[in-house]
Amino acid sequence: MGKMSLTISIVFTFSFLAICPAANGDSTDNQLAIEPLQLPSDRMPTLAELKTYSMALASSQKSKTSARSGNSIELLEFASSTIWSGTLDIIAVDSFLFVLNIHGLQIFNTSQVLRLVKSVPIFIGAFYDQLELNDSILYVGRREEVHVFDVSNPLSPIALDTISLPFTGMAMELKGNRLYVGSIMLIFSLNGEPVVSIYDVSEPSAVTLVGTCYIPVNNYGDAIDLDVTDSLIYITCNSNGSLAIYSIADEQNPVLLSLTYPGSTPWCQALKDTILFLGAEQGIVCYNVSNPNSPVYVATIPLGGTWSIEMYGDTLFARRYDSIYSYDVSDLSNVQELGVLANRGAWFTEFISGDTMYLPEYTWGFEIVDISDAANMIVIDTFTSPTWEMRGVTPVGDWVYCTKYNSPFNFVNALHVVDATDRYNPVHVTSVPAGQNSVSVAVDGSRLAVAAGNKLYLYDRTEAYNPQFRSLFERGSKIRIRDNYLYSAGYAYGLAIYDISDLYNPVLVSHPDYNVFLNGLTIDGDYAYTAEIQMYGPLDVDHFLRVTDISDPTNQVSVSNYFFGNSSLGLYVDMVKSGGFLYTATPIMGVLVFNVGNVNQPQLINQFTGTQGESVSGLEFDGRFLYLSFWDVTGIEVFDMIDPLNPVSVQQIELPLPSHQLKVQDGFLYVAIRSALYILKINPPAVACGDVNFDDNVNTIVDLTYYVDYIFRGGPKPYSESAANLDGDCTYGCNNIFDLIYLVDFIFRGGPVPTCGN
Repeated sequence: MGKMSLTISIVFTFSFLAICPAANGDSTDNQLAIEPLQLPSDRMPTLAELKTYSMALASSQKSKTSARSGNSIELLEFASSTIWSGTLDIIAVDSFLFVLNIHGLQIFNTSQVLRLVKSVPIFIGAFYDQLELNDSILYVGRREEVHVFDVSNPLSPIALDTISLPFTGMAMELKGNRLYVGSIMLIFSLNGEPVVSIYDVSEPSAVTLVGTCYIPVNNYGDAIDLDVTDSLIYITCNSNGSLAIYSIADEQNPVLLSLTYPGSTPWCQALKDTILFLGAEQGIVCYNVSNPNSPVYVATIPLGGTWSIEMYGDTLFARRYDSIYSYDVSDLSNVQELGVLANRGAWFTEFISGDTMYLPEYTWGFEIVDISDAANMIVIDTFTSPTWEMRGVTPVGDWVYCTKYNSPFNFVNALHVVDATDRYNPVHVTSVPAGQNSVSVAVDGSRLAVAAGNKLYLYDRTEAYNPQFRSLFERGSKIRIRDNYLYSAGYAYGLAIYDISDLYNPVLVSHPDYNVFLNGLTIDGDYAYTAEIQMYGPLDVDHFLRVTDISDPTNQVSVSNYFFGNSSLGLYVDMVKSGGFLYTATPIMGVLVFNVGNVNQPQLINQFTGTQGESVSGLEFDGRFLYLSFWDVTGIEVFDMIDPLNPVSVQQIELPLPSHQLKVQDGFLYVAIRSALYILKINPPAVACGDVNFDDNVNTIVDLTYYVDYIFRGGPKPYSESAANLDGDCTYGCNNIFDLIYLVDFIFRGGPVPTCGN
């Protein structure tokens, strides 16, 4: 391109900039329908013609895409997870512990000190999973699957096979070369459905189904716990409140021998010789099962609501809520309670090896207990999970900072630091003190802030791996940091702006002269957008969107305050702005979409819910796709927002628990779910060269407008860096003024077609 052409293109570009609708200035209503026009071919178009054409083309393209099909896109895939909580089951072998967590398999070394040495994610956890180990083969039950691992080297488990179950599995028992898996789901069928499947695991890499136990016709059942002898299966059926005994003399055709009803709902069982102990709501019911066709009631131990039972010689250990009870059952006519040990939490399993008991405590972690003296059980070691109810997440380069919400006391290690240099193997480096109920974290350069309850914690992040606490002050909920200023939407205090250039001494520099309840905040350019509510009663709440000019942080100016609805509850709001649109997440209204192209007159233009509900807890926008998390749905839903008036659901990806905050960075989605940090890889669809705004049209005026907004007004970046690298040159960056000039030259001066380097 010659100097004269370059000069003309630059002049034209800035002229075009002068008339393009601004992201934060006046803009035409996005619903205007303007007939497409043709630009003159014999001369340079006038600015008025260009503006009209740009608006008309955008409108016509929107009308073409509003009827898009909801074809599924595999946009997200699991990459990794860390900071796990939720211990479900434990097996101890030599100096290693295999610990089943909601999120996968954890391996601990116990040779010197209890130390986590390996985590193996098994994507999509469940609550009722168990472990079984035979020599070096480990079986991990996970919902409708059983994963088989070779753990001969505990530090490098090798996946051998995955067994697909005909139901959601609960109980597992391994005996010889047979694996017995019971169902937890309530199954109703006139023809009977399997409650236990029997598998031949003599070849762990090629497991085969041998037989199934069926419930009686016109009945229903499950197998929440089971025990196996050479020829019999004893099953606790929680759903129909019975003890079922099957003959497996012919494994391919098990036969139901008896159904016994203890009179209250059973949860667990343990078999010792010919006595079966059945943990039920009203107590532990003891049966003599020497005749499996007709079990005989023997006694009841008055401990109701037991979650699990294990035998150790003549001692029975029963878990009830958050305590372990021990009983001498050598004489069932005179059962003696020996001791009680309080635990931090509870789950449905316990594991005994020698004189040691291993107790999963779900959210807390687990305890290791010396039971050599059953009357005096002693906790000898504990593992405490690092988090529960994760809320905030902020990735910064190779580091990720997370906050947990629930804390047992006021000053706890609630700020987690993760090294995510390898996105597929993130490492939880440390946790540092932050306040109770830490809901969000904000980072800018070396400054980091955590909003916890109604307080703000400031840290120096000069050492990214170890933030240093500097100061604590009032007012904090939704926060952002930019340059030397911290912006806080602090509950009933309105938008507070602090100068944090001195982290030891933050200074309030601006605060509105009105007190309102704010519960949402995002910042874009010179404007802050806040969700505001006014409460007139417990069931009478007005909702507003306020736009504030913060070009001078010391003198914030309210630009508009837009009323958009009334509800019976206040809103927990997450907000993100892209281009001229503001997206807000609410737990009772779903997603609200505002046109904020004219900050003086915001407009609510759309409201929609996720496919599975309206209780949206978090959202994030990535050029074209909107990612939603939910308070009560265990997954992420992705919407194509090419037309904000007609969002299209394109993917739902399941996670073990509901999620909260979401953040996108460099092709990955970071998700704070209740008991872990998840990192999901974003696999963007192919974008054609020249499709700068990813609307399936290339090298158009709309692409040019998008580029102008990105370069000169801080608008959203092109969805695909390569598709927007119009001149194919990344010497000075891949998406810059030279690409914009290249597109201007192509559209208006007949210059070369953008090739993006191809």
